Amino acid sequence: MVVDPNLRPERVKTMEAGFELSLMKNRFSLEGSVFKQKADLQILDVTTSFSTGFNILRLNAAALHNYGIEGDFRGNVYKNKDWNINLTANYTWSKNKVKELYGNTGLNSYIYQSGSTVILSAVLNQMFPYMKATAYERDDAGHVVIDPSDGWPVRASNFKGMGTTLPMHILGVGINVAYKSLTLVADAEYRGGNVMYSSIGADMNFTGSGAQTVLYNRDQFVWPNSVYWDGSKYVENTNIAVANYKAIYQGTGDYGFTRGFLGVGEMLVSSAAFWKLRDVSLSYDLPKSVMNHIKFMRGISITAWGRNLVVLRPDDNCGLILSFPIQMVFRRVSTLR
Repeated sequence: MVVDPNLRPERVKTMEAGFELSLMKNRFSLEGSVFKQKADLQILDVTTSFSTGFNILRLNAAALHNYGIEGDFRGNVYKNKDWNINLTANYTWSKNKVKELYGNTGLNSYIYQSGSTVILSAVLNQMFPYMKATAYERDDAGHVVIDPSDGWPVRASNFKGMGTTLPMHILGVGINVAYKSLTLVADAEYRGGNVMYSSIGADMNFTGSGAQTVLYNRDQFVWPNSVYWDGSKYVENTNIAVANYKAIYQGTGDYGFTRGFLGVGEMLVSSAAFWKLRDVSLSYDLPKSVMNHIKFMRGISITAWGRNLVVLRPDDNCGLILSFPIQMVFRRVSTLR
């Protein structure tokens, strides 16, 4: 690696404005802020030709502008002798944009991480990181173009932009409900506005266990919403089915078939949005009438909780494996008097 002799320190400028509001003797509070950040002269390692004598050049290669809003709410919505209910919510919307690459030399893209079917890039006037993937050829109306000789779609020659992998929306909500000696606590989270590539989905397709491999029961099918070139124009495809061998094997599990589910990255790119129930716990505090007989302890709390109990995701995210671990733990919390 060689360092640019003109390398300069990164420069970051930040502007932020916010407010805080409390009501009803601090039972309700609201905080919010708006921010903007300019990061200029960002240092990146750029791949160069080996003919230069080195393969990586470190230089001031980019300018990135970031902006967004944040908000936080906390409230004691109900309280009496037996009940106490608290709600919390926080939200962040943030977005960035690549404003400059290589000192405005005319280049508009920088590959950050590369792969055979998907790459992460810094692209001028796009969010960073920006995902590109191999994709199927389409006509001007967006129909997939097939090869009439085997019915399988044609892979486009260039990578196609899929979107940013950075979530633009992050929302967290929580509730704490106490009734006498019982306390229920639950927290949930939403993230969205970004895309993901499922590498585990590729492995599942290769082994034949992926959901995409059984979309048509591994039988011949006509590729939906497809067209083919008849020599003068694109014609709607209603009867040219994919070749049988490709349908049952190459299309779903052969890495060498560049037009199949494993050779075209867009087949495994989906929305990365999700709702997740992060944790739920239920606690019971032994009453004072019981604890008064235990002289060396101040209190005992028995708690059962579960984490990541539910994940809700878009239907196109079929490469994600879900798990539902439940942890049931009973614990004793004691303090010497």
